[in-house]
Amino acid sequence: MVKKLSSRNSLIAAFAGVSLIIVAEYGARRFVAPLLPTLAAAQVNDMLAFILCYSPLVWFSVSPTQRNLRSVCQIIRTILARVKTWLPWVGAIAILTTISLLAPLDQWLWGQIQLPAWQSPALGLLLFPQLAPVLVVITLLLVNGIFVPLVEEWLWRGLIQPRFVGRLGLSFGVLLAAFLFSLKHMIVDASLGRLLTLTGFGIIVGTIAHREGWQSAALAHVVVNSIASIIALLASMQISLRASADLVRWIPKSGF
Repeated sequence: MVKKLSSRNSLIAAFAGVSLIIVAEYGARRFVAPLLPTLAAAQVNDMLAFILCYSPLVWFSVSPTQRNLRSVCQIIRTILARVKTWLPWVGAIAILTTISLLAPLDQWLWGQIQLPAWQSPALGLLLFPQLAPVLVVITLLLVNGIFVPLVEEWLWRGLIQPRFVGRLGLSFGVLLAAFLFSLKHMIVDASLGRLLTLTGFGIIVGTIAHREGWQSAALAHVVVNSIASIIALLASMQISLRASADLVRWIPKSGF
């Protein structure tokens, strides 16, 4: 009876954690970030909102004895040690393959479906706009490429998924954690456009985490997010260059 009650409490704690993550990220990115002065560009504020959201969540999710720089360094060393293992790299390749297959399907099925969203009006104060090109690159690579994968894998695959697996079994536990991970993105993004893609993503990193620990899943996540961030930056640069070329072609040869 005590074991059953403990298992049930663990499941309730997992669902509570999912709800807290969704509320915290939605609030930070859609209500807090717009109310702050825009630091160079809106994308920078969005990246900083991740730090505002996840830093307290991680802080309170670990024991007081782990809330220090030494513990953080130890975790980083553990993750870096996984670079020498094969599973995170195979997982990253599997994730990239899954994205290439499921992303077009997501767009075809429900890519145009937008969900209701609420957001604070922007403050309208822009600081250091001349630093936008540099800060956008730095924050995207450091926050989206490294910080977000680390904290998400700790919370989702380090804390939430084991509780689902312990109560519901391996297959359903991993699938449920993956679906809720995708649901979180769907709610925050107010879009169905990545539903299948992120569910597949979650299944792969969830399997990695179950086999080798959340640190290996975090490494695979870092690799994928870093590649995606670099591609996004290169794509935005290409669009900017194309727009500049179009403008040059539009300017009359005789000038204005």
